[in-house]
Amino acid sequence: MIAYGLASALKRRLQKREERDVLMKALISYFSARGSTLTVAEAIAESLRQAGIAARCHATKERVFPEADEILFIGSPTYMFHLAPIVKNYLEALPSRRGGKAVTFSTFGEVCSGGLHAQAARILRRKGYAVVGAIKVPAEHSLMLTSANPLGKGRPSREDLECVRGFTRNLVAAMQNNTLRDIGSPWFAPAHARAIAMMMSVLPHLSVAEKASAPLLPIMKKMIGEASVVGCLS
Repeated sequence: MIAYGLASALKRRLQKREERDVLMKALISYFSARGSTLTVAEAIAESLRQAGIAARCHATKERVFPEADEILFIGSPTYMFHLAPIVKNYLEALPSRRGGKAVTFSTFGEVCSGGLHAQAARILRRKGYAVVGAIKVPAEHSLMLTSANPLGKGRPSREDLECVRGFTRNLVAAMQNNTLRDIGSPWFAPAHARAIAMMMSVLPHLSVAEKASAPLLPIMKKMIGEASVVGCLS
């Protein structure tokens, strides 16, 4: 009886170790038109590797998908409050994997991160993945690149990237303790819906120059007011 109890305890310990080892690898798949999302992806990869996690980093256009023992990090800039089309297409092509785990990360032009994370989460969950973390990071606004003082100038900053590294370290701790859980609906504040609806109705009627004009985007920023790195873990 004692021998049986010891054997059972050893088996449980080995199972827990195997569960931890299963997620000791990561695939970071990202799209980055201007380099901001790549910068965030590299900060995540660096932090994972420093913690002993084997991390692969690939652009979504390469269509590299996670293996059974990898946690997926999927990154996209915010395009009109949504995933970049190439990232959405990647997620739609992602093989289903019951019990898979994923983390979403995004960059946005210091106006609004929109519904990108909720959109990604819906696709991932349909594919069998639990969304165990999400983080959004301000960056220079892509419609103000020719401006001398664009929204999000100089971002992601050193401080922003340190927040990303801290988020990743906390995620690794949860991986090692086998406490990763689905975070539920990633934050997309309903209070922003009216402002976003107004902007969506106005933007299609503006030229690129008008969209990038100095008065318009700062007004949007005041209406919505997102300017911080925000991460969410289970």
